[in-house]
Amino acid sequence: MKSYLATSAVTILAAVLGTTSAQAEEFVGPRVEATIGWNQLNYDLRDQQASESETNSELGWGFAAGYDVPLGTNLIAGIEAGISFADDKYSFVDGSSRRSYDGKRDISLMGRLGTRIGSNALGYLTAGYTNYRTDASVEIGDVLTSQTVNLDGLRLGGGLEVALTPSTYLKSEYRHSIYEDDISRNEILTGIGFRF
Repeated sequence: MKSYLATSAVTILAAVLGTTSAQAEEFVGPRVEATIGWNQLNYDLRDQQASESETNSELGWGFAAGYDVPLGTNLIAGIEAGISFADDKYSFVDGSSRRSYDGKRDISLMGRLGTRIGSNALGYLTAGYTNYRTDASVEIGDVLTSQTVNLDGLRLGGGLEVALTPSTYLKSEYRHSIYEDDISRNEILTGIGFRF
């Protein structure tokens, strides 16, 4: 993970220092992006007769589409819808039963507020709704029952977007999501996006 964070930081820094000056208008309008990075689910098992939390770290990836508008010379506000995936699988023993989760997807609807940093970067904060879909199963003896569960949640985050050209950008973003059933998620992502 440390090497991934270092690579992300170097990439963003090189983009900030190496690109030509961008105007505020380059951070507004419709956009699409793809992201990849570190994804960690945290299971708080204290309510499941266990003594501590467990974590599962995997590679995550996703896609998003958004629209940003100017609020002045340096401020922008926007909305974004996204979907992400990761190999989220975890199981634990709960008394005489074994419980398992097998994540399928995560969708979100976010708002964001940002401000220009220098000539070609945008720092921003995000907040909004997220929904995590997972297959949950319980095995007691030879009897296995399973169902698909949708867990609603709150997502908060922040990031840095760097304009490479008027229509392309790089980004690095941290996200923290809090779901139902004592499950939470941390993500550190790098992405590339395109504006229209």
